[in-house]
Amino acid sequence: GEAVKYYTLAAEQGFAIAQNMLGRCYEYGLGVEQDYGKAFGYYQQAAGQGDTNAQHSLGLICLNGTGVEQNDEEALRYFRMAAEQGNPEALTSLGYCYSEGRGVATDYGEAMKYFQLAAEQGSVNAQYNIGYNYRYGEGVEQDYAKAMEYFMLAAEQGYPAAIFGIGECYYRGLGVEKDLGAAAEWYQKSLDAGYKADKEDE
Repeated sequence: GEAVKYYTLAAEQGFAIAQNMLGRCYEYGLGVEQDYGKAFGYYQQAAGQGDTNAQHSLGLICLNGTGVEQNDEEALRYFRMAAEQGNPEALTSLGYCYSEGRGVATDYGEAMKYFQLAAEQGSVNAQYNIGYNYRYGEGVEQDYAKAMEYFMLAAEQGYPAAIFGIGECYYRGLGVEKDLGAAAEWYQKSLDAGYKADKEDE
């Protein structure tokens, strides 16, 4: 309601941050009727002014086909735009594209490079992905101790899949001494944090 009115006034005056916030409001139906077309339009206005969060949001919309035609190449273009300006979530999304072969050939080494840059800025998604890659040896030599280290970094920020990953490490004795009691505690913490076992983890 009221916030949307002020965002609209500011957006009409060309304020990128307000255009980005309006994009979010319309994308998620916050205080307004959900409208992906309007969300996309406001994100484009903000992105055109160099707003990296709007550029990243446009990338996600294109990647997932949310109200627009799904387009990996276009998503990649927006992610690169924001990543070149150091946006940590865009760096993480680029890493995801390289690890999953979305719009580019699968390249775990390149994915790890982007995850590392994002993790250094505190991106919890990137920290989890690095832990995951060390756990399974994707793009790096398998290293359970390093997997545990990155899972811990992400878990400290409350990331459910990382908390679950720590439980797995204790359960299987990966990078730590096998400890079923600790595993049970971490599994419970992951459930308390909202982890869903059937959910795809990015």
